[in-house]
Amino acid sequence: MLDKAREAARALATREISYTYENLPVRITNASYKKILNWLLVELGVTLKLRRPLGFPTFLQVEPTTLCNLRCTYCPVSLELPKATGNLDPALFERMIDEMGEYFLTLVLWGWGEPFVSPHVYDIVRSAKKRGIHVISSTNGHLFAKGDHARRLVESGIDSLIVSIGGATEESYARLRGLKMDEAFDGVRRIVDEKRRQQSSTPFISLSMIVSQYNEVEIPALKSTAQTLGVDALSLKTMNTCTVRPETQEDHPIPAGSGYQRFFYEGNDRVRAKHNPCKAIWQKTNLRWDGQITPCTYDFDSARAMGNVKTSSMREIWRNAAYTLMRREFRKDPADISICKNCTYAFEGGDYPDVIAETLYLDGSPPGLAPRNG
Repeated sequence: MLDKAREAARALATREISYTYENLPVRITNASYKKILNWLLVELGVTLKLRRPLGFPTFLQVEPTTLCNLRCTYCPVSLELPKATGNLDPALFERMIDEMGEYFLTLVLWGWGEPFVSPHVYDIVRSAKKRGIHVISSTNGHLFAKGDHARRLVESGIDSLIVSIGGATEESYARLRGLKMDEAFDGVRRIVDEKRRQQSSTPFISLSMIVSQYNEVEIPALKSTAQTLGVDALSLKTMNTCTVRPETQEDHPIPAGSGYQRFFYEGNDRVRAKHNPCKAIWQKTNLRWDGQITPCTYDFDSARAMGNVKTSSMREIWRNAAYTLMRREFRKDPADISICKNCTYAFEGGDYPDVIAETLYLDGSPPGLAPRNG
């Protein structure tokens, strides 16, 4: 609590809030006192686990599209696509951001699709940046090898970009992703070149690989490749076996090195956590492509939708009966909630700040940032 108090005092004195999200540096500068006060109220609500939150969400996750140019074997929706797919109507995002933009600190711009397939993705980024919101997105990188995507990305002002890959050799990459690795790396090179051309420090580019037994031996080669590409960081992420479908298990067995295993095991069974540390329903909300508001990004079929911004305001949804009930249920026992009982947080080792096993910052560690994920 003392550290929290110091963090709060510093934010009020400097109007700056700093943290990391998926080991990416986030620094909110010149934050309004309204935004800072809301952040403090949200953090207090997280600590107290209130059924009715004191503030409004500081993190917004947006799904620009459910469409994707890949069919990755470890993606939970690759083999069973949602019944309805499409792109987010930019008018819905504008409605959300007009109402709540003064509270959001970070926009996490991805869902169950490739974000940059959406024809509106750069408009979403620019709209958020106008309101002083830090924008992070994730991509498989392939689209940036084509057309003017790299130029438009850098011009949009996006702060951080995770480029997720499946391996450091053509064989492993094709096995997990189904396309050629060189195209993804060409996309990264074009973004790096475009940053130099525009003399831009953003986006901060992090190359990311989910480690499996199949690609674990490629880690040294990947570190060398990251240096050559000129990215800012390389993250080695542990596999979330909670979302791996049984029919694809053979394509990505758990890595042999315990340092790259997400969970603790007794035999073949994950050890359940005694305490679920998730705080999403007090500080973060998710806007699906169809306007549905869900409490968690892993609710990929909106089984526990809280409402829809087509028919209700976000203020109403955030404090409605559905959200209140879920907070009450979570306080009692998260294992009783269908979308929570098999989440990464439900098992020992699955707390989100710990799911990235290693991050190599190629220009040194980001200075002055506490390793605190949203």
